[in-house]
Amino acid sequence: MEPGNASPLVSVVVPVYNVCRYICHFARSLFSQTYPEIQFVFVNDGTKDDSMERLRKVLQEEFPSLEPRVTVVEQPNRGLPAARRRGLQEVRGDFVLQVDSDDWMEPDMVAVLVEEALRTGSDLVYCDYYKEKKSKTETCTEAVYPEEHRDDMFLDLIHGRNFHGYFWNKLVRTSLYDNYLVYPTYGMREDLTVTLQLLFYAGDRISHVARPLYHYRRTNADAVSRMKLIRRRRESGRNMMLLFDGWRGREGRTPLTGYEDAFLMQAAYYGVASRDYSVFKQYPYLLEYVLARPTFKPTGLRRGRQTVLNFSLWLYRRFHRT
Repeated sequence: MEPGNASPLVSVVVPVYNVCRYICHFARSLFSQTYPEIQFVFVNDGTKDDSMERLRKVLQEEFPSLEPRVTVVEQPNRGLPAARRRGLQEVRGDFVLQVDSDDWMEPDMVAVLVEEALRTGSDLVYCDYYKEKKSKTETCTEAVYPEEHRDDMFLDLIHGRNFHGYFWNKLVRTSLYDNYLVYPTYGMREDLTVTLQLLFYAGDRISHVARPLYHYRRTNADAVSRMKLIRRRRESGRNMMLLFDGWRGREGRTPLTGYEDAFLMQAAYYGVASRDYSVFKQYPYLLEYVLARPTFKPTGLRRGRQTVLNFSLWLYRRFHRT
């Protein structure tokens, strides 16, 4: 559907896995959206609890008129990235929004994002959000980047500051997913790797809504973001290298053109910080790149992290490389 047409269909993709404590709150916030044209896609990723039963109860008892709009996909547990990809296969909308089933949404979130997309002709619209902690709610504001400073957006995304790769605060024109995309394997920072590519394809058709519309729950101990730090870093580095390797050698401008240095240094740091030195064996060019890079050259890494990275890889090459 072309920009300017009223009420395009929006597909909301929701992976479900062991969220029985939160699914009812989430489902009510989703089914109560004021926007009239929504397709709801739920992917049961082999949940071990009664999340799906609770979801169906809320739907059938409180929102029975929405049942024809609901698609449920059942699959064995394959992890969050695979669940999202499976959900995308069911998308019929002009726009897609991927959200997490342990969070919740403001009732007009979809309506506000669609209105902004139609008003500006944007292919990707992102908004601010609330971070819900145990004892307080924090309002988080995403940075806004004029077109002449778009490089800063990509660099901030890579380093996880000022602007983040979260799927759940971004409405994306579905056609962007028709482009060549490298998809992640692991759960941590899987959204960053895909979002970076979507931003590349969106070009200057990106818009920001200066209002928090999503509630990001930080109290779910089972969430991917709550796993042990060493595992989070390992999975982050692995996903980043899958993306880099998937685009490496392709002709023309790519999502990483101009950001290779920041990307590789960040991925290398994750490998060292998680003691995942096998990543340097799998991607030997990563090791050679870091070691050949002048140590005094500024990097997006904080100075302490840069020192740890250089010293660790110097030791690795000297004593452990075979």
